[in-house]
Amino acid sequence: MWWTKFILEVVKRLKQKVEVEIFIQNWDPRIIKKFTDEWIKVHNLNSLSTNKGLFWLFFPFFCKKHSDILQQQMQVWKFDTVITSMFPMNYIATKLKGLKIYQYCYEPFALFRDKEMISNYRFSRRCILYVLKMLYWRFDKIWVKGSKQIFTLSNVTKEQIKHVYWKESVITYEGVDTDFFKPTINKTIFEKYKNYNIIFHTTDFTPIKRTDVIFDLLPDIVEKVPNVKVLISSTVVDEKEIKKYTKSMEKKGLKNHFEFLGFLEYDKLPVYYTLAKVSLQPSVNQPQSLPVKEALACWTPVIRWYAKEVEFDEKDKVWFCIDINDRKLLLEKIIECLNYNKTTRREISMRARKLVMEKFTWESVTNKIYFNL
Repeated sequence: MWWTKFILEVVKRLKQKVEVEIFIQNWDPRIIKKFTDEWIKVHNLNSLSTNKGLFWLFFPFFCKKHSDILQQQMQVWKFDTVITSMFPMNYIATKLKGLKIYQYCYEPFALFRDKEMISNYRFSRRCILYVLKMLYWRFDKIWVKGSKQIFTLSNVTKEQIKHVYWKESVITYEGVDTDFFKPTINKTIFEKYKNYNIIFHTTDFTPIKRTDVIFDLLPDIVEKVPNVKVLISSTVVDEKEIKKYTKSMEKKGLKNHFEFLGFLEYDKLPVYYTLAKVSLQPSVNQPQSLPVKEALACWTPVIRWYAKEVEFDEKDKVWFCIDINDRKLLLEKIIECLNYNKTTRREISMRARKLVMEKFTWESVTNKIYFNL
């Protein structure tokens, strides 16, 4: 997920200034390895995490268990500051004694607050979320307000936090490692797809990513650009969803126009961004998006969800902000990006990278956090 990348890049740089260690409920071993490869110590609590129903069923028990473990570890290692993520980790962290507590709030807790995102879940899941909100939303609000300082991603999320929690926050934005995310060619991969116009999409198969929109439009895209192919990387391998989309597209005779890449090795990301004629990221209610910036740094134009994006100005014409419910306009912009001539594509590509290099670096993000601790 993008936030693990965010944490990794910030901690790598904070580690040069102060002693930093990570405490987690549970992570995929592949993600943990990315941190340990950077000599970042990770303490895995090996506990149920928030994506498990049992965690929410015994919420008070797990919160107390985690806070007790953390309190003990903080005393042993003599830490004096905790930067926590969002609910329920902020609730757990602020139960600790004798520590300065900060929070990085990407947005008000979406499973309680984001009506548009919640509406994309099936009815049974919406009912569960409603019950959880009734039980626990007060804890989220109280402990956000109780943090010494709140950090967030953009002016949009800053205003959301102020509206929901009545608390000011410090904007850090996101950064991009432009030494890594740059136009990158891999001869084997480029040769494999040389006969296709590539659309690249990243997903975790949750409704918020709106992967369904891409498959809904694929027949119309193929009609306009017959040699198109959608490449889909995923942070989670959801066999059920993959089977659903595959079966649907095979019935329409489109099996050669999409490919699920699975969990991509990190060093392959710039290659696929560079390979693509357009990166399609229709995630709803995500006014900031790291994959958008990574694609732009690799010279690739982006089509994304229609929210007002304060980090970029549309006059830059390196990305398009589209209401995904306007399928006609979305299709039009996809076709436009696929059909750019060489001169236009090069102009847009160079402008896209220049924009990222001028506005977004991980050093800047880290310094904004460090100097506000």
